[in-house]
Amino acid sequence: MDEYASALLAAKEENYEAASKSLQSGLEEAYRVCSELHPTGRARGHPYECRDSNGPVLLLASLHTLNGSILYRQQQWTASLGEYMTARRLLQRTLNATTRLQTAFLANCIGKCHLQLGSYSEGISHLEKGVQHAMSTTITYTAGSEEERASITRDVSIILAGLHTTLSCCYIQLRKPVEALIHAKFVHRRLEACFPETDDHARASVLLAECMICADNGSRATFTKALGLLDKAARVYRQLLKASRADSGEPSWEQQERVLWLLNTYYLISRVLLFTNCKRDAELYAYKAEKLAMIMRLQPNDTIYLKINELIYCCRHGIPHTSSVRKEAPDTAIERDLHSLLASDTRERLKNDPNLAATIRNTAHTIQKSDHGMPERATRPASAPFLTNPEKFNLKPAQLLADMDRRGRILEGLDYYSEMEKKSQKDGDDPDEVAQLIRRYKTIDIKPYAPLK
Repeated sequence: MDEYASALLAAKEENYEAASKSLQSGLEEAYRVCSELHPTGRARGHPYECRDSNGPVLLLASLHTLNGSILYRQQQWTASLGEYMTARRLLQRTLNATTRLQTAFLANCIGKCHLQLGSYSEGISHLEKGVQHAMSTTITYTAGSEEERASITRDVSIILAGLHTTLSCCYIQLRKPVEALIHAKFVHRRLEACFPETDDHARASVLLAECMICADNGSRATFTKALGLLDKAARVYRQLLKASRADSGEPSWEQQERVLWLLNTYYLISRVLLFTNCKRDAELYAYKAEKLAMIMRLQPNDTIYLKINELIYCCRHGIPHTSSVRKEAPDTAIERDLHSLLASDTRERLKNDPNLAATIRNTAHTIQKSDHGMPERATRPASAPFLTNPEKFNLKPAQLLADMDRRGRILEGLDYYSEMEKKSQKDGDDPDEVAQLIRRYKTIDIKPYAPLK
């Protein structure tokens, strides 16, 4: 147990190398004890054949689970899945309430690994079994005091929320928005009642907003409800970031995740506002998302940064021709977008040079047809933000146009960013550094809980 406690402490401090060494030592010791108790099972090479449920087997399961969590944090999905499966085989030998809950927790871990690896249907199968284990725990657990039963019920609520969250994410990836919405509503309702104003509650609000947008045909009422959920999530993230910043000066992985989720929330608010024709407010929140991307020191070719650049392009120049909203021929639309980005001297040249129009038309045709000019939608690990890409929000203009617009904003320099910063700081200055970077959502023209006009 000393090795387990040391590994857990090292993992919390993000010292994964020390955690792995402690886990390895603990695993060797647990396997040694297990082989002494059951030498035949160990000789066959299957340490999980040990049947002493109160002995080292449960410790082994805990060690493998923690090792899987560390590997998952390091984005080693396949290795993490193997550790989780080993832990599940160890727990299958017992059927008490505690191991049922551990099995349900492991089902969520296994489902998240399958989600990362793209095997969504297999992940759903494991997750549904986990829901059954969790639901049967409260039914079978009748012994113990009232406090123990209340503790078990609380743990079941937490694990069920995790299982339904991962189920919702899997159905989103399978383009089944109605099923995803059902699970997202369950999670949001449960967390809002039991654990409000927490990271999990904020994430559930963002997930529910995305599922509502996916499942609905884009009605104004749905957009209003989604904006309300996103506003609450952004407020929770800002409060948690401010509190964590006051407690510890050094940024932790939890703070980084909160910044990433806040960035995603701003991105979604901007996207919803854009599709309600509130381009000025949409650009403001796209700017806030870009600012957080700069704070995180993301590279311009990062997937998140590319999405933000495309969104800002749409806010400044309108939705590109790839959207289903525009009914023009693709070549004509690209040609007009290219024309709008030409400098004044090039326009003069266009009037004087008859061949230039044909050249632009051919270039537009090439961009529209080529793979590198019109890339496929970039994939991203499903546990990270931007879980959904519904077709009506398919913001992918020609890469050339988005990149030219990004360079144009850079050339504008302080004029553009100082103007956006003034809009971002309508609430006044705050001496706290985090509050300066992350402002409370409040605009004059539109509020998320008011009907959109």
